[in-house]
Amino acid sequence: MPDDHASFPADRSTAEVHWKRLDNGLGLCVRTVPHAPAAAVQIWIGVGGADERDHERGLAHLHEHMLFKGTERRGVGEIAAAVEAVGGQINAWTSLDQTVYHVVMPAHEWRTGLDVLADAVCHSAFDPVELEREIEVVCEEIRRADDNPSRVLYRAIFEDVFGSHPYALPVLGTIESVKGMDQSKMQAFWGRHYRATNAIVSVVGPMQADEVEAAVLADFADLTRDAAAERPAPRQQARAASARRMPSTFSETRLALAFAAPTLDHPDVAAL
Repeated sequence: MPDDHASFPADRSTAEVHWKRLDNGLGLCVRTVPHAPAAAVQIWIGVGGADERDHERGLAHLHEHMLFKGTERRGVGEIAAAVEAVGGQINAWTSLDQTVYHVVMPAHEWRTGLDVLADAVCHSAFDPVELEREIEVVCEEIRRADDNPSRVLYRAIFEDVFGSHPYALPVLGTIESVKGMDQSKMQAFWGRHYRATNAIVSVVGPMQADEVEAAVLADFADLTRDAAAERPAPRQQARAASARRMPSTFSETRLALAFAAPTLDHPDVAAL
């Protein structure tokens, strides 16, 4: 039987991946996939719940919502509409460490997807009226999380493991903290963390790396280069176990175990 992989280059998994730090400080990763019918564009910002100050709990996640609520060029609803009008999809997510904005587009519309995401990330209006509406949306998201046994368990074990470190706090924040947000806090947080040196653009599709680089440099020309603030290193708690009794609306009992693990550059990571 012939070798099914004989015609593939030995380093096929990496041969078409291009990574570089651009002159403006922005990270760029491009994987060229010839003849692909679709293109994916992601913008990774190195900020999440762990970077928030005491009066900012939930602010990273609120930014994820607000960056789709209008810019200098696009009004409310026009960001998603610009992507969906050409058959694309747009979304975002927030973790303890990153906020990620992403689109999937027909291949020939990749430039539209990049332009829309760059506009949202670099020129969000943070309109006070839209902010008030989105605060209510996030508060409802928090209420749903509080009614979800898996989410409650996940939060509880992080509190046990990380104690006073920000990793122990919910990415969504609390209803009280989110209701305290305003335009000035949004702008201050954006200015501190949404920097070129704290962001990576990732593009996959049939386009060439050099044309993507030129487009990224043009679209992100207004993003400040200065480095973002550093977060504290996580400290683990010594608490061995805990139990939480929840309201009678919870009809299930859930159990979770957590083990300390080495850092990503430790030789045991592969075995884990």
